[in-house]
Amino acid sequence: MGPGCNIHFHQNSGLWVYKGGSIHVNGDKDSLVTFQGDRLEYDYRDLPGQWDRIWINEGSVNNEFNYAVIQNGFIGIQLELMSQDMGNTLVLNNTVIQNMSRWGLFTIASRVRAANSVFANCAENTLFLSVGGEYDFRHCTFADYWNHTIRQDPSFIVSNHLVVQSPEGGLQILQGDLIKAYFGNCIVYGNVEEEIILANEEGTLFNYEFENCILKTLLDISNDPFFIKCRKNADPLFVDYTENNYRIDTLSPAIDSGNPEIVNASLIDISLDPDGNSRVSDEAPDIGTYEFIPE
Repeated sequence: MGPGCNIHFHQNSGLWVYKGGSIHVNGDKDSLVTFQGDRLEYDYRDLPGQWDRIWINEGSVNNEFNYAVIQNGFIGIQLELMSQDMGNTLVLNNTVIQNMSRWGLFTIASRVRAANSVFANCAENTLFLSVGGEYDFRHCTFADYWNHTIRQDPSFIVSNHLVVQSPEGGLQILQGDLIKAYFGNCIVYGNVEEEIILANEEGTLFNYEFENCILKTLLDISNDPFFIKCRKNADPLFVDYTENNYRIDTLSPAIDSGNPEIVNASLIDISLDPDGNSRVSDEAPDIGTYEFIPE
């Protein structure tokens, strides 16, 4: 899918990428690829739940989204069982997933490499990583100011297990061998007191690391092996989250607070933010998706 492509879904419809298939979305800065509902009236511009989801299933290979907007659905991307082939990774770059009536990005035993991306305003979670897999998120913003109903769940969940319904109707726990998750120069913030759950079920290796992040949490983040130079409950001062504008304002604590090595070590080129502004031309990169540029 090339620059400027608009994909519209009717109620309850979606896109399923299955065995042997792949999806490659290649927009550009000035011509995004957009996935949304087919009601184009003004009142529907930010209304969640208008369509189902993009479902990337077992056997799908090498999927990429670059300069894409996925909005106003039930689930943004649901990604399942991709960790068996270690070369098979979902890449999200310069992508926005927002206004979902359940999850933004939901995974089971998968591999994701994400950068320069925003996950925002979801009824349950902007991010839910479960069971196993390997994840690398750099310069991403997870912001949840959902106001359509009362939101009680944290925006951000990393779990090495998942409780599902068994074929017999009871509950069973799915567990993988390893979950490894890294977050560098990221923002996790929202309008509830606790925005992060790290759910560890014994029997599965659970490795996570937050480096130079701003986090809304009640957790003790003074434990250096897991939280490296992170800031706790420091409002990032978004320009206007009510309009899904997650650029940072003049007094934001995110300005020049990132680690340049996180940019340099990225397998995705993130020397520029999604607006085309340089992260490497001043003292240090800003935390989050967008670089602050003075007027």
